[in-house]
Parts: sequence; structure tokens; C-alpha cells
Amino acid sequence: MASYYSDMPLPPRRSSAPPGKAPPRSFRAALTLTPSRDRLFFYAELSGTPAVYRGRGYFTEKPSDPPGAGFRVPQISLLDPFLWQYRTVSPQHFKIVLRVIVPKLQRDGVQLTCALSLTEDPPVRVDVTYDGDAEVFRLHILSVVPRGSLTALQGLDEYMLAENTLYRVRQPHLKELSPYPDGESTLPRGRAQALGRLCDRASYLFAGAGVPALRDCGRGIPLRTPQPASPYGRRPAPSPRPQEVPEIREAVFPPPSRPTPAPVREIALEPPALIRAVILPSAISGSVKTAVFLNDARRLRGYAVARASFVPFRAGRPTYADMNAAQKSWYFYWRAQFARGIVLKTDISYIYVAAYELLNSVTASGAEALSSLLRLWESYRGTFPYLDRCMPGWCADYMLLCDLGQDFDSLQERIPFSVTETDLPAEVFCSRRLREGLYALPLSVLGALGGYAIEDSRFCADPERRARCEAAVARALRAAEDVHRAKGTPLLDAYAPMQTTCLHDSFYGAVIGRASSRRIELCYRPYSRDPQFRTLLGAILRYTENLLRKREHFPGRLKAEALPADIEAAILDALAVPKPAGEAPAPPPREKLVIDLDRARALEDASWENTRRLLDALGTDAAADAGTPEPALASKTPAPEVPAEPERSDTDGDDAPFASRLNETQAAVLAALQRDDTDAVRRICADAMTFPDAVYEEINEIALDALGDLLIDTGSGTVYEEYKTLVQQ
Repeated sequence: MASYYSDMPLPPRRSSAPPGKAPPRSFRAALTLTPSRDRLFFYAELSGTPAVYRGRGYFTEKPSDPPGAGFRVPQISLLDPFLWQYRTVSPQHFKIVLRVIVPKLQRDGVQLTCALSLTEDPPVRVDVTYDGDAEVFRLHILSVVPRGSLTALQGLDEYMLAENTLYRVRQPHLKELSPYPDGESTLPRGRAQALGRLCDRASYLFAGAGVPALRDCGRGIPLRTPQPASPYGRRPAPSPRPQEVPEIREAVFPPPSRPTPAPVREIALEPPALIRAVILPSAISGSVKTAVFLNDARRLRGYAVARASFVPFRAGRPTYADMNAAQKSWYFYWRAQFARGIVLKTDISYIYVAAYELLNSVTASGAEALSSLLRLWESYRGTFPYLDRCMPGWCADYMLLCDLGQDFDSLQERIPFSVTETDLPAEVFCSRRLREGLYALPLSVLGALGGYAIEDSRFCADPERRARCEAAVARALRAAEDVHRAKGTPLLDAYAPMQTTCLHDSFYGAVIGRASSRRIELCYRPYSRDPQFRTLLGAILRYTENLLRKREHFPGRLKAEALPADIEAAILDALAVPKPAGEAPAPPPREKLVIDLDRARALEDASWENTRRLLDALGTDAAADAGTPEPALASKTPAPEVPAEPERSDTDGDDAPFASRLNETQAAVLAALQRDDTDAVRRICADAMTFPDAVYEEINEIALDALGDLLIDTGSGTVYEEYKTLVQQ
């Protein structure tokens, strides 16, 4: 424990050590949260002046005073095992300190206050009732605090921090509850398995009479329904006595510690992905740094420098106060040149300061400020890729708060950033094109929604093949949507996930004033996180690419989930188009192979005659030992006609040269793969002092040279389906 007190000189532990004076009446101690809100800081003061804690209950007024010169509070020594460097308590000790140590010190009369409290109540309560006739669960979800304000602490798994209270909830359980919004809602029994499994694991979040039914649904147990009694073979049951029906009251939840602010306004957004946005008052607290920055920005909005030299500048959330004189001169010179349309090389911190001015509507406002933000982003995103992470959210928030329209898709159409790398959900930047149809989305957005980055595949590395792939994917998606439209339900409606909400502060990470900041609650349908939709879209993308690979003789095939039969048939019909003009012509058919058996018999007879002559020359003993077996083909019976070998297709390949080029280890591994014996593959490779992946690569190199295609899928360690017949031969 002494290693944790490197900044705290401990007094000697001996019996002659002075007991210390009694603490003065003005002594106060407190446990406060650090600015990062992940530790408790022990603080003591004496008449408003900070006191220095020396350990083992000793306090002094000055750091230079010896431990015995001050006073002592023996009870405080209980905190010593949990105080790390700089007198802080780590989250892994929060439970014992808040449950045991702090109450004991307060009972002993120590003037100790704690800024953090711990409760066993969860921050979210779910009241469940089950309607057996309609087979639906009725949910009433109430959040004591906003879910977005809950923070997980490292080392404290069972609790999460919101404001100054630790609530009992695990972060994975809270994430699983995120698709279900607050308020009353209904959930069909067929879609309640995920919530039932959560109820089975996190029963402390659920209450109500429908909890047993929901738990059984999650376990896959059929819900029990009352069966009518048989009228045969039993005496009728006596009628029950009338009893008073107990009054059924709704579950009472503790009131939130802070009332939810009234919304400033509510904006209806474009379906199908986006539903609405509720604009709430700002939740950020003002700071001196922000106030000084805004004051200086308004004062210097038109200031410019005629000439300056570039000076590097890097700072976190930079403002004018972080710049020296040379950096300020360069910034105002660069800003004036950029306003004239001249893009100069600069550092990213200068770009952030210019963006903060625009977001606060200082140097420009409305559509002009949005145009400057987009030009700033577009000019420097190649040099600073991190702009693709923060700028999309900032521009979308600015459009929403300044009533500049809801066409967030135009941001991604103008600047093709990755929709999965932003601070907002991916659906924000593709809702309009989703309404037109999945075929209207580019490959990058489709890959983000389907979980397969098709634009990064080896097949799409060539620009011409990429263009053909994009056109084929659009036709395949249009065919899949036509199949669902013929059934009466559009594809996006058939796979529509439940509505969910996300709460975020506008312009996250920027230096923003309270006048320009708002809290935005976005209600949307998370298509990019729905397992069924992602599986279907990913399977369509992989299946379409496999068809193109097969048509263009491109090596390798992708593993994909099985598609519904009607969608697969529709895609095959949609992609039945002529081959591209630039495709290599098919190889000419091979000549038929005819075997002359009479010529073979003559060669064998001549061979045996030479053998007899050699044996006669060596002597009779060698001839007797060797024996002279009769030729097997020396028969006078006329041989039947052997039909010519049928012509082989191109997919069979030239198997004779391929087989002759395999060594013993490669041939044994290929035979074991044909039997699906992975244990034998590992054993053969271990005997040869190599690895299975290395042997797979060697076989594929030989197959690519001899057959023109890969033979083994190195990811799964299996032979491709179209070449299993060749391996058997």
C-alpha cells in the first residue's frame, strides 16, 4: 500500500508518536467528483483554508509542517486503503466507500460530506402486462433520468453514473433496451423474444404481471392458456365464493431528480428512416472560455491581416486564447484569403476555430454560413480525414436548427463520406434516397447498411468492373423491391425495425454558446442495426457479386446467406443481360481423344520381348527367378470398340497437369478436404512442419496457373462447389 502514497509523506508508526491535537470545530471534509467525473477527490479545509492530509488521520495547515504539528482525526484513517495518488478514490472502491466507510464516519460525528450517492434503483423501469387474447405485450417504460446522460465507469460494472447518483444498471443491458422508447407501446408476441431474453437476464429492470409470460417467451416456452375442464368422469366443481376484487394500481416510479424540460419545438422529418426531431433547451453549462471566445469573435469578425507566414498550431477545442501573436496573424490572414476563394495550406486547429465562428453565426449566418462550412470541409477533408467524422453532424444540426431544410442526403451526395463514421445515425444521411428505393443508394451507403463493404472488394478494384457491379446491384435491388411490392408490402415496410430515439447535444465537441446550442431528440428507424434487414441486404450484395464473378470468370466466391426463392429468381431474371463487350472470349473446345488399342498391344508385346532377351543374356537362373508372365493383352479375342472420350466443359480444367504438379503433402491435404476431414488436414500439415493456410495458398497458386481459377476458399478451408467434381476425379 505504500506505493500508492508517493506524494504523501507518512508519519512513523511507533508507540511514542504523539497522538495529535483534537480537530478544531471549523474542520470540514468532503469527497467531491473530479472534473472528469470518474473519481472521488478527498478534500479538507479549516476555516475556509485548505488543510493538508498527511495520512493516518493527520492534518497540517501547510505542506512544509511536520505531521505532528497539526491535528488528527483518527476516524479518517479508514479512508487510507482506498486513497490512491493525489487523494482520489477509484471507481472500483466506490461501493465499499459509499456503503460502509462514509456512513460510519458520519455516524462517528466526522463532518464529512459526499457529492456522490449510490442507489439500488435502476434508471429505467419497464412495466409489462400480457394480453392473451390479442397475444401482445403492453409496455410502459419510464426513465428516471435521460438515458443519454448515463455514463459507465471503468471498474464499476453494475452501476452507471448520471448527474451525482450511481444507478444500478449494466451498460450492455441498457444498450439492449435502447430500441424501446419511453412511454406506452405494444409488442407482438412474435417479436418479443429479444426483450424476453433481456428480462430473463436483467429482471431488476422489469415489473408487472406480464413478466413471467415475457420471460417464458424469451426462453422459447409456449405461453400457457387455461384449458376448459372436461364434463365427463368428474364431479362438477363447486362454484367459488364471491371475493372482493383487489384494487389494481399502476406501478409507482420514483420521480425524476430533474424535471424534463418542455420542448422548444417538434419537427416532422422525412420517412421512412426519420420520423421526428424534438428540439429541447440546451443542457450545456456556460464557461468563461466560451464567453471570452464569443466576445472576441464578434469583435474581430471583420479583422484581416495583409501578410503573414504559416505557423503550426495544434490544440484541443482551440480558441484565440490558445494562439500566440504569430499564430493569430496567420489565422486572420488565412481566414481573409479563404473568404476570397483562395485555399492555403494550414493546420487543423485553425480550421476548427473558423468552424466555431460559423456555427455560432458570428462571421456568417443562415445559408451563407452553411455554404462556408461545406466549402471549408470540402477543401481540407483530403488533408485531415477526421473532418469526415465531425463535420457531417455539425452541418446536419445547423440545417435543422436554422430551418435550412431537411435534405441531409445532399451532404453525402456532395461529399461522399462514410455514413458509419459520423456522430449521428447512418439513417440521417440516406432517408430521402431510401424513400425512392434501395437502388438509389451508392455502393458505399449500401455496404454500411448491409454490413458488407462491397466497394472495397477485390472485384470492384477495377473501375470498369465497379461500374458494372453498381449497375447490377441497382437492378437486383429493384427486382427484390418489385417482389415485395407485388405481395402488397414494400420491402422497407416488411423489414421495418422498431422506432428508437437518440439524444445528443447539437454541435458535439465544438466550442458553442448557449444561445446557439440545443439538445436534439431524434426519433428514427435503425435499419443499419436491424439484424434481419442487414442479413437480407448483405445477402443480395454478395449474391449479385458472385453472379458477376461467375460470369466474368473472376477467381473466388463469397459466402452469403440463402435468399428467399422468389427474390433469388427475380435477381437471376434481372441480371440475364449480355456479357460486357470487353470480356475475354471463351476458349475453343478441345479435340476429342481417341485411344488405339491395337497399337497399345503391339507396344506391350515388343516390351515383353525385350525383357525376355535381357533375361536370357543374364542366364537361366535369373530367367527362372523372374518368371515370364504372359502379357495381359496378348489375347486373340478381338477387342471391342472404345468410344471416343466425351468433350469436357471449360469448368473441368486441365486436371492432368494440375494433379502432376502437386507434391505429396498438397495431394494428401486436397484428399482430406474432399472428405471434410479437418483433423487429417492439421495432422498432415503438422507432419510436414507447415500450416494449413500455407498449403491452401500453394494449391491455389498451382490451380490458378493450371486451371485459371482458385480451388480452395482459404477463409473456411473448403473446396469451391464448382470444383468438387474435379477433385474427386
